[in-house]
Amino acid sequence: MYNNGVITTGQTGGWSDEFARGIGHFCRDNRMWGTYYNWMTLNANAIMSRRRADYNLTWNKWDQQTPVDNNSSPQQYTSATAWLQYTPVSMPNNIWGRHVIVGMNNMAIDCLGLTANNSIVGLWGLGPSQNQIWDFSQNSDGSWNIVNEVSWKALNDPGASTANGTKMVQWNATRDSNSRWWVDVQSDGAYKIWNQASGLALDSSSTTTNGQALVQWSWVSTAPQQRWRIQ
Repeated sequence: MYNNGVITTGQTGGWSDEFARGIGHFCRDNRMWGTYYNWMTLNANAIMSRRRADYNLTWNKWDQQTPVDNNSSPQQYTSATAWLQYTPVSMPNNIWGRHVIVGMNNMAIDCLGLTANNSIVGLWGLGPSQNQIWDFSQNSDGSWNIVNEVSWKALNDPGASTANGTKMVQWNATRDSNSRWWVDVQSDGAYKIWNQASGLALDSSSTTTNGQALVQWSWVSTAPQQRWRIQ
């Protein structure tokens, strides 16, 4: 399968596109970029350096120059495309991927099993529960989209409200500013999570009641209800 770490299968099928997606999700979900990123980049560079220049396509033997052959099967070229799609330009940090977001009171941000747009996002005692798993993906400006794995809706400040106490909702994932979040590590290792549109921080209201709504509030650096563990 490999020549000095570069994939070279020679198969007509596109199995390695499935492998590319698998390794991409594995690294993202388990924060394993530090282990695999250099190897993924090695293969991505091999794909680019050995591509067929007229169509910018690379066949499955990434350690060898792609031939000019208009009779080859399309499946021979899908693997390289997938590998480039799942290899980030730069190594992601440890925020990227799947997380549970837990307050200092051990209450986790939870979709409450709701899947409709504008559904309230709440707090619940730390699981295990898939309702509490959120996917972090980064935008080009450094902000983050935070999407729940049960509802596939994004954490959202409704209407880009700037009012303290606004209840957070979930909405179809967009790149709008009210669905973008800044995630800043604090001196104690906890995180401040604040909305790009409102400038307000996620706040648990120090609740220990299951189902209470998650709100936003003006940042107070000493307030434990605004500090989160991302785990």
